[in-house]
Amino acid sequence: MTSSCQTASVLSSVAATIGMARTALAVANPLDATSVASRLLYGVEVDLDALLETIGQDPSIWPVVLALRDEISAYLLAAESLEKTGVAPTVTVALLRRGTSRAQEQVDRLAKQGVPPM
Repeated sequence: MTSSCQTASVLSSVAATIGMARTALAVANPLDATSVASRLLYGVEVDLDALLETIGQDPSIWPVVLALRDEISAYLLAAESLEKTGVAPTVTVALLRRGTSRAQEQVDRLAKQGVPPM
């Protein structure tokens, strides 16, 4: 198990990375934006997987972190599918913008709840 301080640190890092992905989606051209944002979000997915392994199945935080990881994974899969089928990059950017906005909302909600002591 991990301490609440370590959990808070990982969630802070996740929030920062989501912010970087949002910035990339706002300022880069669509092709670069999807590449940069997807790479950043895959990193978030890995970080959340690692956090899930360390926090165990603590009912106060595990389901929320799992839902966040699953939602990010779903948006990444959808973006990859859109790219493979040749959909305009602006559509993929819009999808990833929505996904990063929702992820940021969830991380903010977690921050407001506070990380329970482990």
